Amino acid sequence: KNGDLGEIYSINAEMSTFHPQDARRWMSNFGGGVMYILGSHLVDLIVYMMGAPKKVTSFLKHTGLDGIDFADNNLAVLEYDQALARIFVSSVEVNGFGRRQLMVSGSRGTVNICPLERPITMTYSDLSIADKTYEDRKITIPFEDHTATGRYDEMMQDFYAYIRGEKVNPFTYEHDFLVQKVLDEIVGGVRFHSKNID
Repeated sequence: KNGDLGEIYSINAEMSTFHPQDARRWMSNFGGGVMYILGSHLVDLIVYMMGAPKKVTSFLKHTGLDGIDFADNNLAVLEYDQALARIFVSSVEVNGFGRRQLMVSGSRGTVNICPLERPITMTYSDLSIADKTYEDRKITIPFEDHTATGRYDEMMQDFYAYIRGEKVNPFTYEHDFLVQKVLDEIVGGVRFHSKNID
């Protein structure tokens, strides 16, 4: 928000894991598979930062691992005037949880959070730090991580305060609608198959 990164040119967002068979079978009920389940969080972040994309291109691949047929290996590219945002989500990536990341890169700097949690590791680089073309130069930003014990506590407390009118929700209905609209375009229509419910 303060402009330190300059004009944003690139966002790379990944949220993968290796789900057990039962979870993958359950996710096969949703059009868009794991992109619908996990990619939605990344769409939310990108739309919050960049607004509506000019164009959306998605690749929803079915590996068929363990005989389970659903979109379990997905990539979406959101195009903006000067920027590209890439979303990758997989339900079959060994140690995908350890590679979850959000990287935002602009004309003056880059922020990378990888992994996203347990532990949250955040690095920052700008032109004064990364002054060598072929060297990895960055600083690590200290970040208090409570995701292992109280992952949703703050969000639920905020939600409660919004309901009671004690706080104003910073996310508008227009934002939430846009997130759903972009997600719908990525997955080719949000739908529920209800074929694998136990």
